[in-house]
Amino acid sequence: MSELDAALLARHTRLLLRCYPRAYRAHRGEEIFDTLLETTRPGRGWPPPREVASVISGGLRARRAANLNQGLRASLRHVGILAVAMIMAEMPAALLSLIGQHIAGPPLPYDYGSVYRELGLALGSLVVVTALAAAWRGRRWLVAMAAAVAAAMVAADACQLLPVLSRGATIITWGMDLPTALALVVLVPLTKRAERPPASLLWLPCLPVAVGLIEGLAAASRLSKYDSLPGTSSHGAELLLSPYATYLSLVPVLVAVCWLVTDVRPLAAVALQSLLMRALYIAFDTTPGHSRDQLAIVVGLQLLALTCALVWLLRHRARTAPPTVG
Repeated sequence: MSELDAALLARHTRLLLRCYPRAYRAHRGEEIFDTLLETTRPGRGWPPPREVASVISGGLRARRAANLNQGLRASLRHVGILAVAMIMAEMPAALLSLIGQHIAGPPLPYDYGSVYRELGLALGSLVVVTALAAAWRGRRWLVAMAAAVAAAMVAADACQLLPVLSRGATIITWGMDLPTALALVVLVPLTKRAERPPASLLWLPCLPVAVGLIEGLAAASRLSKYDSLPGTSSHGAELLLSPYATYLSLVPVLVAVCWLVTDVRPLAAVALQSLLMRALYIAFDTTPGHSRDQLAIVVGLQLLALTCALVWLLRHRARTAPPTVG
């Protein structure tokens, strides 16, 4: 085997070994690496297909075993953190959506109200990002400070304390909505250094942010005419499906479903976030023409069913013996 072929095989084998968790690679990575090199015929750039399938399946089993070792209490805490993180991610997603519209769309006329709205979204997004980073680091005091700032921003909007000296005497809209502020408050007791979520789960709240930018670009380019899901024209249906009422918004759901092979927490967090958002929308919705009581009953039953299913699934997987990885 030439040096070029050997280097290519080694690089591809290292890439393949990334299917395993980092701790597993540190413990047995070199052993698996040497075995794969020995069983590969000269001149091949990849190990044999059978070995590739074995490494991928073994890596998935190892990742699932590592997730099972978290325990039920830590898993429930992580689900709660991920759910509120998804709610909080709607704010930077809205900001990036506006940025995408500015990038792809024609220049809009200067307006004080929209400028202050975007500045408020930027400030709110900074608070959200700071709180999420602190939660993933286990810094509860910093999350509490972010929650206090969010509460002050909501109070400033509600009381209309800061008028802008401009045409129409409009006021500054700080951009911190009530669901985000409530999520920040809930995040404070959930944050704990000993049971902080792994950095590998940060992809879940980051996906809605990326989707927001794509939706903004699509809206400005007039590519989003048919982006709403069928049957979402009525107000009640929109409430029951929110915040997953468009095709692009389903991307985090689909990825979380695929992630179910190794981890229950992302899909459980997405389901919990959806139900919590629906409950908030119904509680504060004042639109006439629909029965709030009926919608509240539906959401309440869904929340109860989700809670029971979530606890059962997490307990079942936590009690399952970690699979043997060979």
